[in-house]
Amino acid sequence: MAGLRSTVALRSTLAGLLSLAAAEELILLAATGYGAGSEGGGPDRWAAVPLVAHNSHFKRQQAERLAALAAGPER
Repeated sequence: MAGLRSTVALRSTLAGLLSLAAAEELILLAATGYGAGSEGGGPDRWAAVPLVAHNSHFKRQQAERLAALAAGPER
């Protein structure tokens, strides 16, 4: 029974992380002005430094969530 609960918890966590990734992508696209009827952001929006900073921040958040999941529930 414990294996089933851990599988459900893992699937729920993965679904949450995928939803978060989709939301972050929408936020990034909205911030760049990219979308229907738009020409997209300027070069400053897609430059390496802001893009790497955004990716690093997102990966750090993912790592924190996965570490919390691996640590298990607090008692």
